[in-house]
Amino acid sequence: MLLLPEEEDEMHGDSLRISMPRVLRIVEAFTAIAVTLFITASCLARAEETAKDGKLMDEAIWPALVEMLDAAPDWTRMQRGATESKRELLSVLEEIARQGVDNARAVVEEYARRASEAPGKMDVDELGNVFILNRVLFRVPARVRAEKARFFGGWAGVPHGGGYVDMLWPLVLENGQLRLEGEFRGYYGDVYDALGEFDYFLSEYGVRSPSG
Repeated sequence: MLLLPEEEDEMHGDSLRISMPRVLRIVEAFTAIAVTLFITASCLARAEETAKDGKLMDEAIWPALVEMLDAAPDWTRMQRGATESKRELLSVLEEIARQGVDNARAVVEEYARRASEAPGKMDVDELGNVFILNRVLFRVPARVRAEKARFFGGWAGVPHGGGYVDMLWPLVLENGQLRLEGEFRGYYGDVYDALGEFDYFLSEYGVRSPSG
């Protein structure tokens, strides 16, 4: 029996929704953020309180950013050479950074809250993406004197040598553009202090410009 297009859509609609790929969920999150930003700009244009970098802090924005990061690929689970997944994750992190430091801090704070309330060991998959987000947000240098380097978690594989530590890892800055290159090597020790690192990077290095 030949099915009309309407019937075909009806029969397969549920399965399409169930198997919706991760990238579509990210697109939906981007759309939700765009709508929220439009409403915020229209209704609160004259608000006096602004974030430190001049962007408006709005409670409706950061939950959408959290959802977007939740839907992004986990760095800790990526296979070696997963170039597309790395690009997808970095795109999400850069979008969060574009929403201003206060909104980004609210995202990091939410992940830190989850980690503090989780029973047993921390969720390395969740906090791995936040570890990279902090390096997207701030002008963290690739070369820091070992005696001045501060660590807020036991991320294995951080490159070091000659008295220097690559604090930008797993990111690489090349021609003004960030690239996610490093592979997850494991984690050891206490729970990652994502919020403490955020605040330290903000005071020590400052917010990264859009050009890198």
